[in-house]
Amino acid sequence: MSLNYTYGPHFPCGKAAVDFLYGKNGNWRRMKNLIYHWNYYSQFNFPPSHPYNRKELISHANGTQLYTCLDANGHLINCNPITGEVNPQGGFAFIEHNGIGEGGAKTGTAFSNFWFDDNWLASYMSQAYEQTAPSGICDKKDFIRWLVISGDIAQWTPYPQPQHIDQIALNGLYYLSKGEKTLAQNMMKGIITASGAKPNPATQQYDYPNVSENYHLGLFLILATFLASEGNESDQSENLQHQVAVRSHVISNQQIDQSGSRIGWVTSIPPASSLINTETISCCTLGLGANASLNFEAVFQPMRQAEGTFIRPYNALSAVKGKTSMGYMSYGPYINLPTNTPYEIEFCLRAPAPANSIATIDINDYSRNKIIKQKTLNAE
Repeated sequence: MSLNYTYGPHFPCGKAAVDFLYGKNGNWRRMKNLIYHWNYYSQFNFPPSHPYNRKELISHANGTQLYTCLDANGHLINCNPITGEVNPQGGFAFIEHNGIGEGGAKTGTAFSNFWFDDNWLASYMSQAYEQTAPSGICDKKDFIRWLVISGDIAQWTPYPQPQHIDQIALNGLYYLSKGEKTLAQNMMKGIITASGAKPNPATQQYDYPNVSENYHLGLFLILATFLASEGNESDQSENLQHQVAVRSHVISNQQIDQSGSRIGWVTSIPPASSLINTETISCCTLGLGANASLNFEAVFQPMRQAEGTFIRPYNALSAVKGKTSMGYMSYGPYINLPTNTPYEIEFCLRAPAPANSIATIDINDYSRNKIIKQKTLNAE
């Protein structure tokens, strides 16, 4: 048994990050004059043609030359299946990073190495955001770390003693895909514990002081989202709270350049001297787009915010009694969708002390100025 996990574009944060990744300062490159000489991981030491020498690889793959090597699972991008060597001329794929750091500044030297596993992960992002997929990542019919992101577990095995949030999250997706929901929920609880999850009264959501990498947040968000409607009522409530909180942190951690444009995520939390890499952007954009075909934020375009509402620094739109007029809080996004397709629309709302009628949600056909579905939410 396997479960197909779905991902769609997130507006505007996910789309902005994907646009950056494919843009002039991003990591998308043509694999021209591609070189495979040194290996990065010590378990792959094959002198004289492919010795292990991480230092030399990093030194030479500095943005002026394009390299590749075996990833942690022994896979090589753009590999000739007969010779086992790299095809030096290929299509397009992502290098690890372009030396871009906090605020979009060029703070480091590019690492122009094409990883098989990074590009396999990025292919899910490319599909979700309807972009050109990376080349040179044919299915090896064996263990590929990121396979489970799609729900494909035929060649995937769980980490026997996961120590880190990324491993725990991937194990959770594996168990959920198998239908072993209790084990998946146990992985979720393991992440909550490992993250040091702590309620923040000021934001009415969780903080995660032990999470030091943004790609861990992205994977945490993916698992929380797919588990938000699974398990008993208590588990669902807890998973939803973390889904909302982690998404808020992911959005807050996104870098903004000098022009005010959203770009990608650096590796570290806080940023320090870390850089924007392909893996981190892929995980965060997939997390923001998990389990939906389209994703929007009430506080950002293309959604509109009514006058008298308040955009909070933790990415929530709020109304305040006595300050916000009756009427719409957020409306939009004014996009055309096929009319012969059924849609399921989800909203995340909360109230500190709900009573009586809390809110009314309208689904409006703007072209006909007609409300086609309406629901009033009442305190229970």
